[in-house]
Amino acid sequence: MHLQLIMYSYTLYFVLLISFAQVFSYDIPDDAFDKITLECMEKVKIDKEFVKKIVDADFRMAKGNPKVNEHVECLAKSKKVVNEDGTLNRDVIYKEIVDVFLPLLNKTKDKEVIANKIMDECMDVQHDSLAEQMINMHNCLVDAAHKH
Repeated sequence: MHLQLIMYSYTLYFVLLISFAQVFSYDIPDDAFDKITLECMEKVKIDKEFVKKIVDADFRMAKGNPKVNEHVECLAKSKKVVNEDGTLNRDVIYKEIVDVFLPLLNKTKDKEVIANKIMDECMDVQHDSLAEQMINMHNCLVDAAHKH
């Protein structure tokens, strides 16, 4: 599995988004740490091992860790997942889902179709905090992707 990291975005970007409440870690290759991710890690003062332990074996993130929240927020802003007006940038999120998120989950067929379906399910996820919103959206995307 290779991750070409985004938000991780997804983060994972998407995205991404993150806490240590989970015991398991997800194997993220070193080449997945792009420039923006490394800059956010340096800003927040976390290392690759911290990031590798952010998600559980299902690639879900737990909530509540301030360092993770700070990192997720930095990624979301730096990767332009969020527009200046606070709305989500659907185009950026879509690209990250297709290019990074789905391949990380071993979803390599019909990525565009799956990306549209899971985005339709998860783009309306809300929270008062940007970091928590990103984490909630990430977990929604993970759950939705596992169904397809």
